[in-house]
Amino acid sequence: MSQNSTHNSFIFNQKFDTNFIFSLYEDDFSYIEEIFGITLGQLLPDLEQVRTAHESGDRENLRKAVHKIKPSFGFVGLLSSQEACKNFEGLCNPDTPIETLETDYKQLWTILLDSRTVITEEYQRIQEFNQRNA
Repeated sequence: MSQNSTHNSFIFNQKFDTNFIFSLYEDDFSYIEEIFGITLGQLLPDLEQVRTAHESGDRENLRKAVHKIKPSFGFVGLLSSQEACKNFEGLCNPDTPIETLETDYKQLWTILLDSRTVITEEYQRIQEFNQRNA
């Protein structure tokens, strides 16, 4: 199967920036699968760090945890999630009491959980795709 036909035979969920993914990994679906797997493996502990920092009221550690998780979404082409992290991170300046971030945090947390779900689903689809094309 040619590279181009492989590229055209897998359609990513519309939440993913397909052009961005292929600009990073071309048509190497084994590598794309690996990146999604690594990202999922790191996402769970990173989400826990975000949650823990929020629950403890530690604005600076919350900012750091969001900063740390942000590139994970870029690796898998969820650029809108990456942008949401960037925006929230920008709100976490030293003069901002954590209480004033609550609404923004809840919105970000929903995005983070939804992102984890869509990455998981897409990872499973990529695995199935790679098994069929092995």
